[in-house]
Amino acid sequence: MEPGIYEVLITEALRTELGLVGSRFDEKVRPLHSAEAADRIALHLSRYVQRALDSVNDRERVHAGIKLARDLITRIAQVIESDTSEAPVEPGEVLRAILERRPDGTPAPIAEPLIPLLDTTLLTNAPGDPGLLHQLDAEIESSDAIDVVMAFIRRSGINPLLSSLRRHCERGKELRVLTTIYTGSTERHALEQLIDIGAQVRISYDVSTTRLHAKAWIFHRRSGFSTAYVGSSNLTHSAQVTGLEWNIRASAARNPDIIAKCDAVFESYWQSVDFVDYDSDRFNKENERADRTDSGLTVALSPIEIRLEPFQERLLERIALSRIRGHHRNLLVAATGTGKTRDHLLEISARDHHRMPRPLSKVSLRQPTARTQRPLHNPRHHRRTNIRCINDMQHGILGPYRPSLQKPRPHGRAQPNLPVGRSNPNNAVRQRNLRRPQHHKNNVTPATPQRRHGRTKPSGNKHLRLAVSPTRPSR
Repeated sequence: MEPGIYEVLITEALRTELGLVGSRFDEKVRPLHSAEAADRIALHLSRYVQRALDSVNDRERVHAGIKLARDLITRIAQVIESDTSEAPVEPGEVLRAILERRPDGTPAPIAEPLIPLLDTTLLTNAPGDPGLLHQLDAEIESSDAIDVVMAFIRRSGINPLLSSLRRHCERGKELRVLTTIYTGSTERHALEQLIDIGAQVRISYDVSTTRLHAKAWIFHRRSGFSTAYVGSSNLTHSAQVTGLEWNIRASAARNPDIIAKCDAVFESYWQSVDFVDYDSDRFNKENERADRTDSGLTVALSPIEIRLEPFQERLLERIALSRIRGHHRNLLVAATGTGKTRDHLLEISARDHHRMPRPLSKVSLRQPTARTQRPLHNPRHHRRTNIRCINDMQHGILGPYRPSLQKPRPHGRAQPNLPVGRSNPNNAVRQRNLRRPQHHKNNVTPATPQRRHGRTKPSGNKHLRLAVSPTRPSR
């Protein structure tokens, strides 16, 4: 055996082999946990049975396999008192389909996928390999519902599949599509083609770093033999036919956990407020806005909804109470990773701005910096994202700033009306920056606590009120 990592049950043969290499290497083993025992033992046994049957000659393999399976199931039933009705029967047959009957009594055939339903495989569009486009087309007819999540959708990718998708929808079967306007690659006419045949289409207009970039097809079948294609191919001609793409075709019969997770994640996207039903007017406007943003002519606000964690709500309540009591300079102290800085801290400040009464909502949030003393990337963008009312933005935490009229400043340059604070409360730079500017009525300063002998050492500035989160919340 070679040095490295393993995940295999220890058998008699393996124990003997480990004894031979024990003089040169150290082994690392752990107990088999009850939660994983069924999966690990079944996997080990299935591989053993497969190797054994592969060694039988072709003429005897089916008969020997049926007999072995029946003997195993009978023995298992004796040990754990289970049913033996799942034992295969002679002469060994495979059910391929259950067909509905036409009005004239003849069976209505169903086109089967080109790849067997049990197989999980990789598709690369390589010469001699099955093409992704033909595989997708062959999966449609036998599907009871289809879910598609696709970053880019173009007519060149839709047109070859349109007739099959139309027949699918005409039978009353569901077709749901999620996509995005990122880079402007998705075509309005392609989406309208899908809607015309009966598809439900929802769009994400987020063009920030959280943008949708997934590409997947999920073919649901009530028989339990669902399949999914997950990989790099968008719904375009080049991606499906000629591109150097990698796509995994997964089978629910072979990989049920993968199909279940694909289904669950798609459903969470579909129910999310970040995806909205397709509307041609909004689609055009958002694409135009995205184009202007790319050219630097305007600033886009992300549509992502802001949600606070319970511990963040408690911190805000303590800050609000401090303000009500007349203390308008507050130090927010919390452990690293609890959301003081960057996105989560900016989300807290924006939510704070909405929830406070008007005299209390004019709060200034000092711009946090990373531990390397580099300003966080584009902090104004996060503030603009979190404050939805443009009128309030002029008088809120941004001060007299109109995001639609100014271009974002280069990274690392000082911002007007936004004094830079430091994460270290004992830093001399912080003492200088904590001087209260005349144009701010309320200040909230984030800080990470320093611990000495198990005690938190806050800032020495006696004018600051503390709002402390003593522990990191569970993730």
